[in-house]
Amino acid sequence: MKNVFFFTAFLLIGFYAISNPQPINLNCPSPVNVSVTDQYAGAISFDWEDCVGGCNSYSVWYETGDYTSQQYLTNNSDISYSGLSAGTYDFYFVTDCGGAKSDAIVIEDRLIQ
Repeated sequence: MKNVFFFTAFLLIGFYAISNPQPINLNCPSPVNVSVTDQYAGAISFDWEDCVGGCNSYSVWYETGDYTSQQYLTNNSDISYSGLSAGTYDFYFVTDCGGAKSDAIVIEDRLIQ
């Protein structure tokens, strides 16, 4: 009786694994060639190359001191910030590939007023 139970459980687990495959972990590329395109008192703009194949959007945010901004989700390959105080900022750029996320590209920049 135990053998029948284990065999039935094994069949059910095998059927579930075949009928409900796990999502494939995509190799999500980081944004490429992130660069500052414009910078002036309290403002900065960035641009990067569009991702090809499976990339849905980008998350961008910055940190300065103890403050972390909200993440901005965009389908574009550029972003501008204005109204920033003088100081050193770390800007983060991450690609979203439909659930998988790339490693972050970090650009450090010092803004003046």
